[in-house]
Amino acid sequence: ITKERDKRKFLEDLRDTLKFLSWAPTVFISAHKKAGTGALFPLIQRVYDAASRRITTGELNRFVDTLEWEYDMKIYYMTQASIRPPTFVVFTDKADKMHFSAERFLVNRLREKFDFTGTPIAITSKRR
Repeated sequence: ITKERDKRKFLEDLRDTLKFLSWAPTVFISAHKKAGTGALFPLIQRVYDAASRRITTGELNRFVDTLEWEYDMKIYYMTQASIRPPTFVVFTDKADKMHFSAERFLVNRLREKFDFTGTPIAITSKRR
């Protein structure tokens, strides 16, 4: 058994146990061996910058126009309500809360498009 295989197995077990933290990056470090610590602070800065990122309503609406949205809820527009964590308000044609799978799809697309590495994203839906 190699150390790389042990790391892969550990990460797999960690991701299975902490499914709700799938957005969180992981770093292997050893204070004793002083290994991996050089990558830690740049990652912390990147995550802080992502959590502090503000996206304009115009950018978000252009983003909404590009979505391949296949859910039974029409998105009219969205805006960012706050940072740390990035919180978005989605204005739709339904009064219901957005379905979990639709919300996850939207969060994943936001994460990809605007690089929200290592930060949770909150979505609130409102009827227009």
